Amino acid sequence: MRQLYFLVFLFVSLSVYGIGPENPPSSENTTVIEGKVVDELTGEGLPGVEIKLLGSDKVIYSDFDGNFSIVNIMPGNYALSADYISYKTRIITGINTVPGSLNCIIKLKGVEKSGPQAHQSVLPKA
Repeated sequence: MRQLYFLVFLFVSLSVYGIGPENPPSSENTTVIEGKVVDELTGEGLPGVEIKLLGSDKVIYSDFDGNFSIVNIMPGNYALSADYISYKTRIITGINTVPGSLNCIIKLKGVEKSGPQAHQSVLPKA
């Protein structure tokens, strides 16, 4: 019985002093940035694009269709970075978040090939 009282006392003490699990920010006071990453020329969704919320530790990747969602963002000014293989990195600045939801489409431009390999034709073997 003494052990039970001790455990209850320990749990209450840790909870009161904030040593227990952190409480996530209230969804009423945070922003969700959601959208889609697409190829600038074709409009097709790009899967696996790394999207960083600059100025925070949030990094996510777009899904199979290019959709993404960053949740629990505190109000403030941010920038987004979208990085993908064979595409130019895109940085979007001046994102002013307020509680609620923000929707955006990020268009990435393919990197142009240069040098001798860019102009070579590949012929099938006979």
